[in-house]
Amino acid sequence: MSKENIYIQKLASDLLGISGSFIAFIVLFNVYRNTVKSERYYWFFLSLGIFSYTIAEMCRAYYDLILKTEAPILGIHSIFYLLQYPLSLFGILYIISKRRNKMTSLKLFFDNLIIFTMVFTLALYYHNMKVSFLNSMDLRSFSVIMGYIIKNLNLFFSVLFLYFAVREVLPKKVAYIGASGFLLETVMDVIYIYMDVFGITKSLIYYKTMWILPLLVIAFSGEIFEDVEMIPRRKYRRENVSVILSAYIGIVIFLIVTILKAKKMDVIFLGFLITGVFIAIRQSLTVIENYRLVNLLIQSNEELKINKMELENANKELQRFYRVKDMESKTDFLTGLYNRRYIDEKIEEISLKCQGLKNNISVLMLDIDHFKGINDTYGHGVGDMILKEISKIMKNNTRSDDILIRFGGEEFVCLLPNTDVNTAKKIAERLRSQVENNNFRVWNFDISVTISIGVSQIDEISKNSDISSVIIEADKALYEAKKCGRNRVACM
Repeated sequence: MSKENIYIQKLASDLLGISGSFIAFIVLFNVYRNTVKSERYYWFFLSLGIFSYTIAEMCRAYYDLILKTEAPILGIHSIFYLLQYPLSLFGILYIISKRRNKMTSLKLFFDNLIIFTMVFTLALYYHNMKVSFLNSMDLRSFSVIMGYIIKNLNLFFSVLFLYFAVREVLPKKVAYIGASGFLLETVMDVIYIYMDVFGITKSLIYYKTMWILPLLVIAFSGEIFEDVEMIPRRKYRRENVSVILSAYIGIVIFLIVTILKAKKMDVIFLGFLITGVFIAIRQSLTVIENYRLVNLLIQSNEELKINKMELENANKELQRFYRVKDMESKTDFLTGLYNRRYIDEKIEEISLKCQGLKNNISVLMLDIDHFKGINDTYGHGVGDMILKEISKIMKNNTRSDDILIRFGGEEFVCLLPNTDVNTAKKIAERLRSQVENNNFRVWNFDISVTISIGVSQIDEISKNSDISSVIIEADKALYEAKKCGRNRVACM
C-alpha cells in the first residue's frame, strides 16, 4: 500500500513493532496481576523483558522517523533489545528456585554462562580469523550481533530446561508454547543477522515487522496459563538427561575444536585441555548416575505413597468399623434407642452436660403394662413389633436433645434436660395417651396396649449431684403408677 514510499514503510513497520510488542507486554502483565502463586513473578519478569523490547522499538522509530537515518548497531535501542534476555532469564531462575530449589537455578545459571562463553569464544575466534563477511565490522558491532544470538540461545535453552527438567513448575502446554516463542525469536534473529551482514536489504523492512510474532506467541503462553487448571504435580520428576548433558557435550566439542585449531601447544596447555575433557566426561557420568538414583528415589517415593494411602484407607476403614461396633454395643438393635450400657458409661458425661445448662432435669421411667401377657398370648414376635412401635411414638414426641433409652425388657427411660417437672408430666401424659389410643395391629391382631410412667426431677444439677439418683426416683414413681392401677402417670 505504501507504493515504494520508504518513509511510509518505516512508519508502518515501527507502529506495528511498537503496538505488537506493547500488546504482548499488556497480556503478560495482566497474567502477572491475576496470578497469586510464585508463578506470578515469572510472568512479571517476562513482561518486563518484552516492555524493554517495546522501548527498543520506540528508539528505533526515533531513528527512522525523526532523525531519518538507519539505527546504528551500537545505538541505545540495542541495550533495550538485549535487556530482554537477563530479565526473562531472571524470571525463569526465580520460578525454579521457588517451586523446586535454589541449587537447580544455580546450575541453570552456570549452564547459561557455559553456552555464552562457548558461543562467544568461537565467534571471536572466527572474527579474528578475518572471515570475509566480517572484515567490514568492528569488534564492538560484532559483539552486539553475537549478543543477539547468544541471548536467544540461552533463553531457548532455559525454557527447554523448564520444559524437560522441571515440568512441575509450569503446565506442559504453557512451557511448550513459551519455548516455541523463544525458538522462533532465535531463528528470526539469525535470519535477520544473515540478511543484514550480506546486504539483503530489499525485503528487510517487511521482515522487521515479523519480529512481533514470537513475542505474541510468548504472550499466548500466558493466556494458556490462565486457562489451564493447575493440576497438582509430583514433587519429583524424571529429568531429561539429554538437556542436562548438552552443556557438557558442548564443552567437549569446544575443547576438541580448540585442540584442532591450535597451531602451537605446549605440554601444560595440552594437559589442561585433556583434563578438561576428562572432567566433562566424569561430570556426565555423575549426571547419568544421579539420573538413575533419582529414578530409584521416585520409584521408592511412589511405592511409599501408595503404601501410605493403602495404610490410611485401612486405618479409616478400621476406625469406621470400631465406631460402628462401638455404637452397636451401646444401641438396642430392635428399637434403635440407646441401651442400658450407654447410660452406665455416659452417666457422668450426661451429668456434666446438664450441669452446664444451670437448670433442672427430668426423667421419665416408662413400662408397658402386662407385656408378659402379650408375649405369652401372641408370641415374642408380636411383642417385638409393639416395642418398635412404642419407640417410634417416643421419638416423635420428644426433642432432639432428649436421650431415649431402652432400659431393659419392656422398660424405657427418657432423660429430659432443661425441663421442669410440670413440663415433664405433660410430655408423659401425651405419651401415655398416644399409646393408649394407638391401634396396634400386628399380623391381623388388634391389640390394646397401655403404659405406666414415673416422673422425677432434680431442680438444679450441681457438681455433687448424681443423675442416677433421679432415675431411681423415677423408678419409684413408676412403681406407684403401677400400684395405683397402671395406665397412668405418677410423680415423685
